[in-house]
Amino acid sequence: MTERSTTEVLAAVSDLLESGEAFAICTVVRPPAAAGGKLVISPERGVVAASAGQGVAAESVPAESVQAVLEAVRRQLALGQSKILEIGSQEVFVDVIIPNSRLVIVGAVHIAAALCEMATLSGFEVTVIDPRPALNNRERFPKAKALRVGWPEDELPQLRLDDNTYIAILTHDEKFDDPTILYALPLPLRYVGAIGSKKTQALRRERLQAAGLSQEQIARLRGPIGLDIGAQTPEEIAVAILSEMIAAKYQRAGAPLRDRSEPRIHVAQNS
Repeated sequence: MTERSTTEVLAAVSDLLESGEAFAICTVVRPPAAAGGKLVISPERGVVAASAGQGVAAESVPAESVQAVLEAVRRQLALGQSKILEIGSQEVFVDVIIPNSRLVIVGAVHIAAALCEMATLSGFEVTVIDPRPALNNRERFPKAKALRVGWPEDELPQLRLDDNTYIAILTHDEKFDDPTILYALPLPLRYVGAIGSKKTQALRRERLQAAGLSQEQIARLRGPIGLDIGAQTPEEIAVAILSEMIAAKYQRAGAPLRDRSEPRIHVAQNS
C-alpha cells in the first residue's frame, strides 16, 4: 500500500466520520496477491477511496466487483454487522462503521423527557423539536444533543434524516403530528412512530391518505407507538417506545427471548 493511497483512505474515513454517515472499510483477505487492498464505501457516495493490495492497482478492480462489494456493504450496514464475506473470487472483511443512531422527538411532553434520558443512555443522539420554550429547554432535557425550538415543518428539513434516524411523535396534536408524518414517511428512515389510540391512528391514516401518501408509505407508520408491555406511566411508555426502536434497529420483531430457538442476549465486552 503506497503512502499516497494510505493518506487518501485515512482522509476519506475522517471525512465520513465527521459527516455522520454510515460506511464500511472493505479489506481483501484472500487471495494473497490482493490481500490488504481496501475500499472505503459509502452507500450514498459509492467508492470514496481505494488502496492497492500486494502489487495490485486499486483502479484495476473490475467494476462488477466494486458493485458486488457495494451491495454487500449495504446489506451489512442494514444488519449492523461486520463480517468476512466471499465476494466473487475474493474473501473480503466488510467492517461497518455506523454512527450513533439519531432520535428526533417531536413534542416536549412528559414521555419525551423520559424517552430522551433512556435513549441517550442507550446510545442515541437525541434532538427534541417543540416551539414552546417553556417546555423545550435544558432543564427538562439535559441529555439531549440538540433542542430546536420551532415547528416540525420548519426544523425537520434542517436535519440529517436517513436510515439511521428514528422519529417519535408524542404530542397528540394534529398541528405537530401531521406535518411531521407527512414529511417523514416518504423518507428512508429506520423508524417513524406516533402516539395515540387505535381510533386516533385510524383517523390519522385517513388524513394521511387524503393528503396524498400511498398505502405503502402509511403502512410504515408505527402507531400506536411502542411494544405492548402494559405500560402506564410516562417512564414505562418510554421503555415500550425505546424497546420498539431497538427492535427496529436490529430488524427484530420484539418477541420474547423464550420464544426463540436460540435465545440469547449479546453483551458487549469492554476493552
